[in-house]
Amino acid sequence: MGIIKVLFPASPPPDDWSIAKLANLDSPLQFVGEDFKPCPQDRAEQFVEALKSREIAAILCGRGGYGSVDILSYFPWKDLARYPAKLIVGYSDISCIHSAMLSRLGWHGLHAQMPASLFWRTNQQADVSLLARVLDGRTIPPMSLKALNRKSSSMTLSGRLFGGCLSVLCSLIGTPFFPNDLKGNILFLEDVNENEGQVRRHIFQLEQSGYLEQCTAVIFGCFSGRNAISQSSIIKLAGEIGRPCYSSSEFGHTCSNRPLLVGAEASIESDQLTWHL
Repeated sequence: MGIIKVLFPASPPPDDWSIAKLANLDSPLQFVGEDFKPCPQDRAEQFVEALKSREIAAILCGRGGYGSVDILSYFPWKDLARYPAKLIVGYSDISCIHSAMLSRLGWHGLHAQMPASLFWRTNQQADVSLLARVLDGRTIPPMSLKALNRKSSSMTLSGRLFGGCLSVLCSLIGTPFFPNDLKGNILFLEDVNENEGQVRRHIFQLEQSGYLEQCTAVIFGCFSGRNAISQSSIIKLAGEIGRPCYSSSEFGHTCSNRPLLVGAEASIESDQLTWHL
């Protein structure tokens, strides 16, 4: 499977972080790491070097936080287009990297757990096993969904999978790092510490910019943390959106953060989401 490079393109690792923590996992994956670079340009150069390396099979981001957006303007996009696609794994602030790589290069990204997060520590063996399955080209079981409005009842839908952390993605609208359109996309959204007003503001932005109406369906994942929007408010919001809407407890800032491949072809059938490598 090759070497998995663990990098921190956003916030620095916690004080107790060590790459050695991944060495004892029952996995065919080989993990290597580098020290965190405080300077955004240095982090960008570190990241680009891993993207170009033939020895690195994938980049596993250690954690989110803030800082990923600061490195994007330093990427040599025209130069990177000459290299084969490389999978970048992470979520939260890493959603901006997934969106940028898909928009600028057409590269897929894996929305999945990160090893320096509390959630990975809770369920690390299962997380790394799912990561190994994806890198090995094997499918993972479908994700269970719950229909939230009438438009999603008994429908079979298909489209390209796009999404991630709602607030991070909305901050990219109008930049070169967000897709030109989301026509035919299945949009998945999650976030942390976002209350109802904040979530509605983000959805309004997606709606008024024309992206929401282009989507085949919208899937709301876990909205967790302090003062987070309630599930009942999400159901109400789904009723106001003119697209098929679903919810799932299997992805987001939570222990159960099942991998979702940004840019992959996906389908929804019998309230289950399946994506294809």
